[in-house]
Formats: sequence, structure tokens, C-alpha cells
Amino acid sequence: PTINLLQTNKQYNAFFGAKGKISSAVSYNLTASYQSEKNKSLFISNPSKTDGTVVPSMSYESGNSFGVVYDDVETLNVTAEFNIDLSKKFNFGISVEFNDYTTTNQSEAWNLPTISSTLFAKYNTKKWYLGSDLYFVGERKDFVIPFVGIGEIKTLDSYIDLNFNGGYIFTDRLTAFAKINNVLSDNYERYTNFEVQGIQVLAGIIYK
Repeated sequence: PTINLLQTNKQYNAFFGAKGKISSAVSYNLTASYQSEKNKSLFISNPSKTDGTVVPSMSYESGNSFGVVYDDVETLNVTAEFNIDLSKKFNFGISVEFNDYTTTNQSEAWNLPTISSTLFAKYNTKKWYLGSDLYFVGERKDFVIPFVGIGEIKTLDSYIDLNFNGGYIFTDRLTAFAKINNVLSDNYERYTNFEVQGIQVLAGIIYK
């Protein structure tokens, strides 16, 4: 109920890129863009109205919710993707993204990372499939107003999230699968006061 919704006006998005193959096994996709947005939405922590002993009137006033602030933001983006096919069964790749934000009124582009990257690998046969994803997200900035004291900029640490998945195909209708997420069991903060779960395991059978 504290959020004011506005429309974002993307004034322009100028970009160029190149894609192709370095060899028969290695392909690439490179892009660079510069865009301007009016009223870009940025998530920011709502002020906390409790120190742990005071009970706030609303459940979302305990430093556990977010508001939205709007600003005119210009973004320079550079992305590089590489995909390597070692065989018909096995391939892996990497993607790296860099963003430079220029804000008009806000001191930071709240909760938006400058650098992020993804590394993946996939192996497939007629019966087996295995996969792995490694995510890296760089530092983000948030503005936190505690119950007592003045507001300050908080730097959220960068994090790495490693995931595995696999399965066995019995028939066209029957498949067994397993997923292991956050293998490093790092309870990193995706946002202020929002830690992710540790290692998570999911397994099951799919029948069509």
C-alpha cells in the first residue's frame, strides 16, 4: 500500500553487436547499448519502525519490505557471450554483463549490480542429461533507514550461486530427475534483510 506506480518511458535504446564463430566449435555474441529511461523503477528498503522490541502497527514496517523510487536513468550496457560445443553431447558457455548507471536525482541505482555473469555446462545423451549453472552477481547498493539513527547507504556483498541438475529418461513418458540448488549453501542477501535458503535438493519422477 506504500507504493506509487508510474509508467516508465524508455526514450531510446541505441545498440550494436556482432555474432559469429571463432571456430566450428566456438561461437560468440557481443553487444553494447546505451539507453535512456524516464521514471525507471528502483527498489529501495522501507524504513524500519522497530528495534526488535517495539511492535510496529503494520507487519511490513519491520525492515522487511521495499518501496519503489523513480528516477531518470541512463544505462551503458556491454554483454559478451561465448558458447563452446565440444561435441554433440557436451557444451558449455559463459556470459558476462557490465552495466554503468547514470542517475539524475538518486545517488545510486539502488539494488542493481554493475557486473553479473553466468557459466553453464550441459551434457545430454539419449538416456541421461546433466547440467550445471554458476551465477555471479556483483555488489549492489541500498539505502537503509534504521529505527534509531540516520539513513545510510548499505553495500550488499557479491555472491556466487552454484546449481546442478540431472535426470534419467526411462521412456518417452517416464523420467526421473534431481536438482541441487545453492550447492555452496551460502545464505547471501539477495536484497537487504532477505537471505536466501542454504542448499536445496529436489528429486522426483515425471510421468506424461
